[in-house]
Amino acid sequence: MAFTSYDGILAALAAGQGQEIYFQKTLPAAHVAGNFYTSWAYAGTPAAGGWAGAGGAASATMVTCTNATPGALTLASPTTASATNPHILTAGAVQAVGAQTMAGTLMLIDRLADSGPLTTTFGGSCSLTMPVATSLWARYADGIGVQAFVESLETTVPTVSTTIALTYTNTAGTGARTSGSTTVAATKSLVKGTNGPFLSMASGDLGIKTIESIQVGAVTPAAGTIALVVCKPLLIIPCTTTGYYVERDLVIQTPKLPKLQVAADASACLQWIFFPNAATTSGSVFMGSVSTVTG
Repeated sequence: MAFTSYDGILAALAAGQGQEIYFQKTLPAAHVAGNFYTSWAYAGTPAAGGWAGAGGAASATMVTCTNATPGALTLASPTTASATNPHILTAGAVQAVGAQTMAGTLMLIDRLADSGPLTTTFGGSCSLTMPVATSLWARYADGIGVQAFVESLETTVPTVSTTIALTYTNTAGTGARTSGSTTVAATKSLVKGTNGPFLSMASGDLGIKTIESIQVGAVTPAAGTIALVVCKPLLIIPCTTTGYYVERDLVIQTPKLPKLQVAADASACLQWIFFPNAATTSGSVFMGSVSTVTG
């Protein structure tokens, strides 16, 4: 069903159709202000995730990520037969208290798929195979709002920047679209770290329906590897003052009620992207919760 009133949401919660998802993440190293970071490799609750895809140098296979993928926020799924989906009601977080200051912004995304590691010496064009048994994303198959970013899960700070470009199909079904070259900063646990977290798209495109290839500059930005991740951004919350919990009400305060898609009885692979507005120290912690209602 679709929620048409606040009373309907309250009735669903009273019927036990709500979930409260708690998380706690510890930054494994100092972070630089003004860069974007993926929380996928952060220890805590849930535990750190790895790459699901089968990477390589000349070709890689993208693998679908779900709520059962290690690293995803713990989220139960309704079955597709029930024709119901979880909706996000609230999301909130608090920074650690004391010297471990980490003011900034958190973005919650649904991690749709990743490529697995592109090799340490790779530079050139790598063809990408879409997830097995489908030519589209399992969730958000229309591609609207779907974005891509580059991720590093290295334990040492990459020291070399590189350029990244995509060849993809847009939401209108037009193939061979190119994103243009984007510089990826040399940072630990990076998401594309210059002007924003996501790789650019061709002018006028609304999202990424499929990806054909990724073009990487002369070397990957590390003593290590990178991977391509595809996601659906869901919401953004600020973390402004150490020790104060900040929450977004997505029904009344910011009417949005993001709907998490369900495919093959699996739901969203939820994770955070972090944008600090000041330098952070190793061991900094952020924690909070995401609440959902199914209907």
